[in-house]
Amino acid sequence: MKLPPSRFAPAPKGALSGCGRPGAADMQIIANGLQIEADIQGPEQGQPILLIMGLGMQLIGWPEELVQMLVQRGFRVIRHDNRDVGLRG
Repeated sequence: MKLPPSRFAPAPKGALSGCGRPGAADMQIIANGLQIEADIQGPEQGQPILLIMGLGMQLIGWPEELVQMLVQRGFRVIRHDNRDVGLRG
């Protein structure tokens, strides 16, 4: 998935749990003046799965075992912090 550079920027190195893992990308999504952290793992060609955590939860609320199981099955896993929580809360 290609992301427009004007709206998406890499997160600071080491900021999220995906850092340092093959196929992982940490990003900051900027929309309407808000910055939201996102973690993308898995093959670029994999079918994307968007994990949306409940109200007030961070992207790290998803069990890492679940994320890794989906990645091992070939999915492109995308998870994000909700507004006002997490790294940009």
